[in-house]
Amino acid sequence: MAGRHPTYNDIKNDAATVRFSMNEVVLLVFGMGEKRYHLTEALNGCFAVFLISPKATVSAHIPPHPGANWDDSQAGNKNLIAKMKEFAALYRENEQYFHGHKVALIYAVLHGKTQLPDKKEFIEKCLREFQVDFPLQDYEVKSPGQNRSEEHGTAFVDGKAVTGPALYLQDQLVLRVFASRIETRDVLTGPAKISTPKPTPQQPPAGSSIVQVVHSNPIFPRAPTSAAIAPPATQQESKLEIVPKATPALSSSFNKISTTRKQERVFTHVKSKLDWKSGGRIVEIDSQTLLIGKEDWEQSIIQGNKVWVSKKFGLSTDF
Repeated sequence: MAGRHPTYNDIKNDAATVRFSMNEVVLLVFGMGEKRYHLTEALNGCFAVFLISPKATVSAHIPPHPGANWDDSQAGNKNLIAKMKEFAALYRENEQYFHGHKVALIYAVLHGKTQLPDKKEFIEKCLREFQVDFPLQDYEVKSPGQNRSEEHGTAFVDGKAVTGPALYLQDQLVLRVFASRIETRDVLTGPAKISTPKPTPQQPPAGSSIVQVVHSNPIFPRAPTSAAIAPPATQQESKLEIVPKATPALSSSFNKISTTRKQERVFTHVKSKLDWKSGGRIVEIDSQTLLIGKEDWEQSIIQGNKVWVSKKFGLSTDF
């Protein structure tokens, strides 16, 4: 696998792979028992939820319905609430592993439309309690008998990647948690969206009972002053100021990060080339290419050099 990232086909039978199945929520500490990969399969209408740090992951595979209690019209909602509580409990019981963590939500679409939007919104509200931006990555549901690739419906975390743990959906990079204290930005592949933490969640629409649970009984009773990024190793690095919950901790462009000193923001420098058709730039990240639209780039000066920067993705490239 030298020079490229691992794929589902590479890891599915690897001794370092731990599987978590449908309707399971599982903690994996990277390296414990020489385990590296956390893999789930058969995502075809299900949600996958991840809490990833440089040391561990809590991973959940949540189906629309638990497969029992078919006479109960709320069985799917009740199961979702139970699984997110289990997710929260695993985090709280193992909080020592989760510093500099990120979260991610993988969800299903059919013909371009989100499936189960109420359940998706409920999970988003839970994850916003972590006070970090996070990717929302969709995948297309396949009908019975429809052709599908071997990696369709698979997601896995590589906990021992050189630059830090990485999450892949159908062999495409969704999120990286950089092991370095300097490189702290998420790396996303399209067409991911970003969910931004909000100071006060809006009241849910009438008739959406599952969303109301978030407000009446928060699943993540987490202190509102948690930093999403690991603290710097030296005083020469910029130190993040913990942002109170009363104000948005981060925006999708990362413009609301406060620092204790006036200092240039750190960007990850990447190679790129102009996409003449769209005006955007094609960047190379971990042997993969990503098209970032021209609206997400701006000119800047870093260490006396004129460069393009994308604040949304935390990247810089040669001008």
